[in-house]
Amino acid sequence: MTHSRFLIALLVTIFLFRLGSSIIHPPTVQHDRLHHHQYIRALAHGSYEKNYEGPYYYGIAAVHTIISRTIRDSFFPDSHRQNISNGIIATNAILFLALIFGLAKLFSLLTSEKEYALLMTALSLSFPVLHRSFNMARPENLMIVALVWGLYVLIRLLQEEHCRRVLTRLLLASSFLFALCVTQKITGIVACISAVFAAGWCTSTKFSYRLKVIALSITSVSLISASLWGAQYALSGSTFYRHHEQCGDSCGPNDLAVLYRVSPTAVWASPFRNTHANSMINILLTDFYGDYWRYGIDAPLYGKRRAIRVTRVRIGILVTCSYSILFLICLLYLIRQKPYRQYYRLPYGAQALLCIPLAGYCFLLIACFITPYRQSEFDLIKWEYILWILPFLTIPILGVLEDSKQNRLTPSIQYACYALIIAGLIQSTPLYHQWIMRPVRMFISNDRKAKPVSNQNFTPLPAPPTAVACLHAFS
Repeated sequence: MTHSRFLIALLVTIFLFRLGSSIIHPPTVQHDRLHHHQYIRALAHGSYEKNYEGPYYYGIAAVHTIISRTIRDSFFPDSHRQNISNGIIATNAILFLALIFGLAKLFSLLTSEKEYALLMTALSLSFPVLHRSFNMARPENLMIVALVWGLYVLIRLLQEEHCRRVLTRLLLASSFLFALCVTQKITGIVACISAVFAAGWCTSTKFSYRLKVIALSITSVSLISASLWGAQYALSGSTFYRHHEQCGDSCGPNDLAVLYRVSPTAVWASPFRNTHANSMINILLTDFYGDYWRYGIDAPLYGKRRAIRVTRVRIGILVTCSYSILFLICLLYLIRQKPYRQYYRLPYGAQALLCIPLAGYCFLLIACFITPYRQSEFDLIKWEYILWILPFLTIPILGVLEDSKQNRLTPSIQYACYALIIAGLIQSTPLYHQWIMRPVRMFISNDRKAKPVSNQNFTPLPAPPTAVACLHAFS
């Protein structure tokens, strides 16, 4: 009980950390705010622009923007930009809170120990890429919440055979949530199909019942998605998934080697943007606990000293490697165990639900050759695009904890999880350079007088604002 209370306090701390990060690193400094904020501004003013993304996340943000505009305009006229920022911050805060409860509910179905479910929830919420995405206006924030809750409802549906009324109610709820993912962005198709089949595979109910639920789920998701597609076309004349911007001569598929080429020495020597356009693995490795694309705490806003940036990114690479080792050890442990079926408990379910991130990875490989992107940057490879994969990367760890209760492995895995949580939150700290890296680099960096480095893809921004200035702008 004491351990559970500590984990609940940890989740509250992570939520407060998320709010503070949104204020210190507000959406007004988002890297591609022109597209996302313009969509929100149009919806807030009652117009509907042609767009290749679903309007659902932006609609929620537009509602909060209208509320902010109603409250602020009597005190701060002509503050349209700040109203949009407040609307995005409020939307992301509500979605993050819903994600906390959704992950806790989902993991509670996959383990009989409450503390394990809370620990995996905290670990899933500590990834820097998650905090980076929730600092911005991104539809993936809604997608990950809808997918987690949709999968939770579907698992509840598959746990036991229900009467027709309960079956219809749960089926419609999960189908609507999955349809939001499908129609929000194209990656939602892979996420939802994987979720439906994974949940149906590892349940212990009768095969005929599982087959019926899967068929009904796919049918209802398809019908709801088709309705939403039709409404989108009727209102704006545009369809989902079709990017209306031309890419130019520099865009197009690259060679197959970019999908499997890896160079650890190159990553360690120069872990900066556009230096690994020929390696998908290098980009994902650098960006997981780092900020390869400079969209978050490594943005030009927070300084450019090479010694600081190199130290921060290398710490992120080491943490990423540590998490990968833990992930592989737990996965191999589960594979060696004899699969068995329990009442929707791991580890059998872990091996089933792993097809979700694997399917997403396969989609990523296919998309590299059918989606235009800039060859000079390989800008298709971003963790933000596959944000919904992140919670499922913790499932093998949860499976080992569930299988090795009161085992000598359990304390070691728990300590490793706590270390990763702390490292993830540190790597997500907005004022990282000012609060952490200055004292750290005095001990681990020899380049005390490093010269600033330039980044040709970014225009230098003003000096980083103080916390007081950020709070004043938010108020």
